Amino acid sequence: MKWSGWLLDNLGLKVFALVLALLLYAHVYTDRTIEETVYFPLLLEHLPDSLAIASTPPSAVGVKLRGTGKQLLRLRYLKPPLRLSLAAVAPGTFQRTLGAADMPLSGTTDVTVVGMVDPAEVRFDVTRRGVRQVAVLVTLLGAPARGSLVSGPTLVQPAVVRLTGPEAWVARQETLRTEPLSIAGRRDTLEVVQPLVAPPGWARVVPAAVRVRVPIDVAAEHTLSLGVELRGIRGELRADVHPASLSATWRGPAAQARAVDARANRAIVDAGRRGRGTWTLPITLEGPDVDRITPEADSVRVVLR
Repeated sequence: MKWSGWLLDNLGLKVFALVLALLLYAHVYTDRTIEETVYFPLLLEHLPDSLAIASTPPSAVGVKLRGTGKQLLRLRYLKPPLRLSLAAVAPGTFQRTLGAADMPLSGTTDVTVVGMVDPAEVRFDVTRRGVRQVAVLVTLLGAPARGSLVSGPTLVQPAVVRLTGPEAWVARQETLRTEPLSIAGRRDTLEVVQPLVAPPGWARVVPAAVRVRVPIDVAAEHTLSLGVELRGIRGELRADVHPASLSATWRGPAAQARAVDARANRAIVDAGRRGRGTWTLPITLEGPDVDRITPEADSVRVVLR
């Protein structure tokens, strides 16, 4: 007799019998009375608008229950919340010992509480609620593709968001940051809705995400000749500056290159009322484009006589 024939003869009936046997086994197995720890989500309700929770309460409460496997499996699947009302709380420490009457067991039969597992007591701080408008900062990661650059300031809309939470904590928050936003390898402007870094669970920010626009353009370079302007010379002295002009490189968006005017940007050297002698003095750039200008040298030689 071939094994393959024996296995395949009346295959549908055999599969049905196997499934039926497994169901019967599961029914008998889950109809036993057992003890098991079930975790219920903790839901805090009716906190007055003038108050805020200032420490992190437990997210769930573990309870050891006795009942049939079916009943406990149903509770584990549905996860009904354990509700605690905070309607009557005042600023200070909230402390509540939990008992069988607090457990969300309505709708179940013959399920009993054996004991509290973790925690047996709910404890957290309550304080006055604070509200503040805080600025949003964008965290950028990476750099644009070679030959491209960030061509202007990052725009955020809205630029400020509403933060609520414990009064003292809210008062210390000056800014909120977005989740890191990657611009690595980009060649064009990026515009996305970016979530904010979530505050602690007892605080809230509205809105929770902002629109971010990072302008990215083709990079261009432009060579400038900047005259050196000497300041801080005592009236009785004469000064010679070497070199009298500097070569510098402007690097920025290609669309702005033609508008760059070397005459609007200056290389300033301050003699600081020094006496006669030869001095090597640092250069300071002034003008509308200095953030994008790199001079070929960072100092010049000044002879005072």
